[in-house]
Amino acid sequence: ENIGMLHSKKYIPEFKNSLAGACILAPQHVQHAPEHMHLLVHENPYKGFALIAQLFYPITQSKKNIASTAHIASSAIIGQDCCIAHNAFIGENVRIGDNCSIGVN
Repeated sequence: ENIGMLHSKKYIPEFKNSLAGACILAPQHVQHAPEHMHLLVHENPYKGFALIAQLFYPITQSKKNIASTAHIASSAIIGQDCCIAHNAFIGENVRIGDNCSIGVN
């Protein structure tokens, strides 16, 4: 089954015919839901979706890894257990705290 999100009243006509098994929606739209649908009610459906997505795709901190192609200035200070991606650029006098991840910039 699929999960949907109703964030605007302009989609109510399509929502009434949705086959999704569950939907994130605001309290004022509950009465429009199909009977089969499980409702995840939140004042801000976008925020509700983001919170649920974080449960499925949690941010995980990798072990310390500094890519060999990363450019790190000699004056830069890198904290403990940091990850720095390939081709990332860390400039002069930069301070990076512990447990940080720096992607390609």
